[in-house]
Amino acid sequence: MNVALRDAVLGADHQMCVNGCQAILWFGEYDLAPALITAAEDDTHHSADLAAQTLLALANSLYDELSGPGDYKSRRDPQLVRRNVTGALEA
Repeated sequence: MNVALRDAVLGADHQMCVNGCQAILWFGEYDLAPALITAAEDDTHHSADLAAQTLLALANSLYDELSGPGDYKSRRDPQLVRRNVTGALEA
């Protein structure tokens, strides 16, 4: 599903980008932060602002996971996710 969401965010169809961004937030797909960064930094991308807003919302969601009590139902380590997202943002 990551490939489909990445293609939706980076593609030319605005509605697909909107749907992809909503799905990224709903599923908490932190691995797609680099795709959102790519779209947000591209001045010619039709939904650069939406990608930036989605990236900010995704970062806030990760912050909530990190600062809240440990809920490991999703079976992912939020600290590892933090390192990956931070690395993408630093680049």
